[in-house]
Amino acid sequence: MSLNDWRDRLFRLNQHFNTAVGLIAAAVLFAMMLLTFVDVSGRTLFDHPVDGGFEITELMLATLIYLALPLVTSESSHVEVDILDHFIPTTLQTLQRLMIRLVNLLAYVVLTWVMIKHTLRAYEYEDVTSVLEIPLTGLGIVMVVGCVLTTLSLLLAPINVGSTENIEEDLF
Repeated sequence: MSLNDWRDRLFRLNQHFNTAVGLIAAAVLFAMMLLTFVDVSGRTLFDHPVDGGFEITELMLATLIYLALPLVTSESSHVEVDILDHFIPTTLQTLQRLMIRLVNLLAYVVLTWVMIKHTLRAYEYEDVTSVLEIPLTGLGIVMVVGCVLTTLSLLLAPINVGSTENIEEDLF
């Protein structure tokens, strides 16, 4: 199997992954929106908000963020500030982008390790939320999976270096 075959397979796998994660993230966002609507309506119309609504919203927001991180990373949809890029030669821009990628990779490896330690500690101590007493281990697992997938996205991205002429497409 050639390198191009492997790249095509990885590309197709990445497309399926992005679709699945995007659908899950959309469902979480919709549920968060629906919960907020019901909570505000109940509070305003019936003077009875959803019990633990704020807590559930917090958990869903964290889930949404950690589901979106690998999706945004694999699609290179991060916000970039490029005000100095016009003054940097193209060869140095490539080096700059590689260095940024390496720093991001290192940061996500450390973040993944910290999240694993935090999740194991939450499991050991049986940490729960304060109002509804929802176990925090599940959220920790989602966060660890999001960090691992983001790290993998950063690891796979440099495969494209030098495959096109446009620097934007080379690394992102």
